[in-house]
Amino acid sequence: MSFSFNNVNEEQISIFDSYNTLTDREKKALSKSWAHYFGDYIFPKIDEAPYAVLYSTAASRPNTPVNILIGALILKEVTGQSDDELLDSLMFDIRYQYALHTTSYQEQPLSDRSLSRFRERCNNYEVQTGIDLLHGTITSLSREMAEIMKVDTSLKRMDSLMVASNIKKMGRLELLYTCVANLVKEMHKAGDTIPEKLIHYTQDNDRNLVIYHNHSEETATKTETILTDAASLLKLCGDRYDSSSNYKLLLRVLAEQAVLQEDGSYRLRTKQDGGMNGSILQNPSDPDATYRSKAGNENRGYVANVTEAAGENGSIVVDYQYEQNTYSDSRFLKDAIEKCPHFDRCHPKKLNRVCRKYVSHTGHQRALSQRERSTEKFKLLTRFRNGVETVPSMLRRRHNVDHMPVRGYTKTKFLFGCKIAALNVRKFCRGMQNMDRCALISANV
Repeated sequence: MSFSFNNVNEEQISIFDSYNTLTDREKKALSKSWAHYFGDYIFPKIDEAPYAVLYSTAASRPNTPVNILIGALILKEVTGQSDDELLDSLMFDIRYQYALHTTSYQEQPLSDRSLSRFRERCNNYEVQTGIDLLHGTITSLSREMAEIMKVDTSLKRMDSLMVASNIKKMGRLELLYTCVANLVKEMHKAGDTIPEKLIHYTQDNDRNLVIYHNHSEETATKTETILTDAASLLKLCGDRYDSSSNYKLLLRVLAEQAVLQEDGSYRLRTKQDGGMNGSILQNPSDPDATYRSKAGNENRGYVANVTEAAGENGSIVVDYQYEQNTYSDSRFLKDAIEKCPHFDRCHPKKLNRVCRKYVSHTGHQRALSQRERSTEKFKLLTRFRNGVETVPSMLRRRHNVDHMPVRGYTKTKFLFGCKIAALNVRKFCRGMQNMDRCALISANV
């Protein structure tokens, strides 16, 4: 599939354009909806060029327009729809067609696999190169929206939030059992001969018997049995399963949760052995999820940091960062400072966790006097900072960041970026509606 641009400026309006069939009343209603602000201001600003690396350079069937794919992914999060629901809306709802500039298409360009394939291409590219293409698009659109809304981006506020992975909390017994069972089932499916003592892992009701029908006094014995089974299973695999994810996860969980003894058997790792931290495997369903306790709450998953700019006409999230939740707030702050355009001018001294800047006594006194003269300003800055607390709340309540339908760092990061874009679109539409309303009132005065 080769890459081709979908140049919005060169669009040719068909005589059968569905917009032309609307009545004046319908056109007026459309001009006041989110579709007008998205289609006229946001969609034309989506830069397709960075995504050319996802497609072949050889002459072949052209790709589905990238700006339509990205626009659809954002609208999907704005409206809270599934992929299938979004496709239905695009086929039958003029607002979606107007927003994505497809009113002249005889048939809408998205199919039932278009969005999933595009997500997969972006995720695979990030895994291979470490480059998050969507992040650049989202931040670029954020700057465009902030400029249109006349939001001052020189003053920013930041806040971090935990993003829970959609996984079950597992104890050590269940974690070890699951890793062993997954590999046994894979070998059984591949047609390998499974020893009689391991065949029970392939049975449907075995998990209930081992995990849920378990008394506390049986846990130690069952754990020892599973560790013994794991050791014999690794011998059976040899080097035939080196590329298997289930094999790699079993090796990982044994390295983190157990200690290999001289006789080749395993025993559970204790506190005295060390090595237990928040980065250990939490659940095989999401190997990237990590553990962190913050403010008395346990979190298994990831952490995000959002940077917001605000003004009289509204606010926009101008940047975001998404990491494993072992990433501390101080590291987020350090990353943000290093992006600051004045960072190199002040020549700070870099320490392990912070940056320090030494100033003269005279400079210190001058700063104190300025602070005393600007007491009200500092109060305003304090209130300004508190405003960013609404962003994590909106991401949780409106955009369900703690209940993502995907697992894994790159997949959840991609979806989180779409949710940030959706949050900004809602802010932008609301801000533009208020600005248009004020302009109308001023014109009638």
